[in-house]
Amino acid sequence: MKKLVVHLVAFTAIGLVALNALDASALALTGVKSRKVHGAAGQFDLTIDITQTLGTSVTVEPRVIGSGHVIVFQFDTVITTPGVASAVDPFGSIGTVSAPAITGAGNNEVSMTLTGISDNKRVTVSLSQVNGLMGGLGDFAVSMGFLVGDVDITRVVNSVDISRIKVRSGRPASAATFIHDLNAAGAINSADISAAKSRLGLPLVSVSEVSLSVAKPGTGTGSVTSIPAGINCGAACAANFARNSSVTLTAAPDFGSTFSGWSGNCSGTLASSSIIPASNANCAAIFAVNTYPITPTVGANGTVSPSTQIVNWGTATTFTVTPNASFMAVISGTCGGTLAGTMYTTTPINGFCSVVVIFVPATANFVSTTGNDTTGIGSISSPWKTIGFAVGRLVGGNTLVVRNGLYVGLPNFITNVPSGTAGQYTTIMAESPMEVRIQSTTTLQYDDNQLFLSGNYIKVDGFIFDLAISDVPPYIGQVDGSFNKITRSIFKRSGNIDRYGGLLELNGNDNLVEDTAGVGACRYCFKQGGTMQVTQRNIWRRVVARFDYGNSPEPKATFSTYGNDLVNTNVSDHLYQNAIAIDGQNPGNNGGEEKYGGFYTIKSATRVTLQGSMVLNEGVGYSGMHLRDYAIGLTNNFATNSVVWNLPGSNTGAVGVKGQPLDHLTIGGNIAGAAFNGNDPAPTFSLLKPIVAPANILNNTPGAVVLKRYGVTGTRWGEPGYDQLTTEDLWPWAFQDKIKAVFREVNSVPAGNNPTTNNTLRGFAANGNGLYGGPITLTSYIWEMTGTPCPPTVCF
Repeated sequence: MKKLVVHLVAFTAIGLVALNALDASALALTGVKSRKVHGAAGQFDLTIDITQTLGTSVTVEPRVIGSGHVIVFQFDTVITTPGVASAVDPFGSIGTVSAPAITGAGNNEVSMTLTGISDNKRVTVSLSQVNGLMGGLGDFAVSMGFLVGDVDITRVVNSVDISRIKVRSGRPASAATFIHDLNAAGAINSADISAAKSRLGLPLVSVSEVSLSVAKPGTGTGSVTSIPAGINCGAACAANFARNSSVTLTAAPDFGSTFSGWSGNCSGTLASSSIIPASNANCAAIFAVNTYPITPTVGANGTVSPSTQIVNWGTATTFTVTPNASFMAVISGTCGGTLAGTMYTTTPINGFCSVVVIFVPATANFVSTTGNDTTGIGSISSPWKTIGFAVGRLVGGNTLVVRNGLYVGLPNFITNVPSGTAGQYTTIMAESPMEVRIQSTTTLQYDDNQLFLSGNYIKVDGFIFDLAISDVPPYIGQVDGSFNKITRSIFKRSGNIDRYGGLLELNGNDNLVEDTAGVGACRYCFKQGGTMQVTQRNIWRRVVARFDYGNSPEPKATFSTYGNDLVNTNVSDHLYQNAIAIDGQNPGNNGGEEKYGGFYTIKSATRVTLQGSMVLNEGVGYSGMHLRDYAIGLTNNFATNSVVWNLPGSNTGAVGVKGQPLDHLTIGGNIAGAAFNGNDPAPTFSLLKPIVAPANILNNTPGAVVLKRYGVTGTRWGEPGYDQLTTEDLWPWAFQDKIKAVFREVNSVPAGNNPTTNNTLRGFAANGNGLYGGPITLTSYIWEMTGTPCPPTVCF
């Protein structure tokens, strides 16, 4: 019997068209199947309509292409030569077709595997030269579509498709239901429902369109949308667009992720990328999960490991915290978390945060804003409530840890602290540096100091002393004892003062003030030595202060070394190491005394040394560094590697000297007066940097070089390394963010006798960004004001 030859293939404007011809020796194509194995449920075939061409209503295969579909051509006779297979879409070859093989019980089938076809494609699969027939007699083709989820074959995924899959959810794949098992796992379940939902609204591409699909590789998450509308990925990650039309994709990272660029047919690192696809296209928006370095700040007497961890957004991390014998760990910071045994687990990280670990004696006492002075026992689990109550229960050498928070009023002043010994200080410490605030908001008596140390060998660490009222006792803090240490603290004074007053006064010997700051209205802000006290061998190390003028008729200086005109040995041998007087105001005369300057060394003070110190942007009446030996003409006050810059109000000179030795000094910027006070004999100096602009503190040869810290941290006078230049970097300045935040809080002082405007947000405490690109910091402000570009390792 004669056979009908079908589907001779030719290309037209709309694709491949099947042609019919008659020949007595030809084959007949009886059917084409798309075959997949559904796990243990077995093999199921979808029948493809062999009469439809590429641009018409082709049969849709709704199952995920995955590792491929077996395409089976069935004939009416035995096949001896399987021929050659190929696959095309309107733009040419597509995917990969395996070599055809003869299959079927009667050897009447030719099977091949089609792979590499993405969703939403029209494809024509062809066989040529079957049984060796030439001239088109052995050529066959079938057109089909791939659209995951289109189980009712309407060539669009809609709510009907999703509903049909839902109805069959929970059933195994069978001859009646296999088409709903989209992922061919062997059972119809939520994964199949989700696959269809993700394509909701997606129609099968037409021959006049191209399909554009979006992938989102990378460790992060985000969404991609398109203009014109169609892609909202999210849910819809593929859509069809008119061929050769412009499509703009825009990527938006989710919180905790960052968009890092495009790949595939899109390119660039901007959030939006435009393409004009002439054929099917694929774009990948790469999202990276944000990562944060967590480096614990660790005190002495224990260890924390690892030292640094890079943590993904939204995940927690752990550290092993190991105290030395007889010590316990107290952990704070902004990361949050819990300590169980030696394992500290943070809360999920959602940004840059800190972990602060201190190790305190196991016998330490505790104060907390949630404690109780009646029922508390001073332990970490049952703390006291007020600092004064707790201090009154200490004996010499004890440690009191004040948990972070705000402590208000006289009951929380640090006074009457018992003395420790050289080997065991009495320690009053904040849980985290500068995270405990002692505040006064009501009237105080003349001698009500927030900090008053009359004993010896006492360490006070980590507090903000906040005097938020006017016309109060002379000094926020006063130290009459010796061998004491005040570290990592801020003294803040808002409002006006009476004739006398300031921030901190040292009247004892051998004391250390380190990593401390001060701001507010003063006569003398940071002062050592009174009229009659013997005050010797005090060190002010890494202290920064701003002089805010008040209504006092006698504003004097930011740093002052005082003394008695008649006694020439009572104030001597003091060190200012990396001390900075910055942004001070010039009060004018107003019938009173003018402000002398950043450093004021007068009367009987002698052998006062400035190492790596600065007077910057000070509105002074006299000189910035007033190092003259007044009244009795003593010598040997000394400055080395120090800077005087911008003194617009100076009327005598940048440095007031009287034959003093100076070494590696930089003077520059806007100096109203001369370099030196001309009324005194010229100083002796070596390697003086003249008045020039800009300066360069990075390497200001032959003037000042201010890059490293002076003095080994924690050392008092006479201890090893106390007066040496170390190898530790000075910049970025320690705790500069906390210092700036407090400086920005100080209340503006009414004009009163002050002819200048008190601008709290001035200098390094101002709004805005530095030249380096980020927010103004103390470090960036100093470097940039003195004309030194700040490298990214310092300003960041």
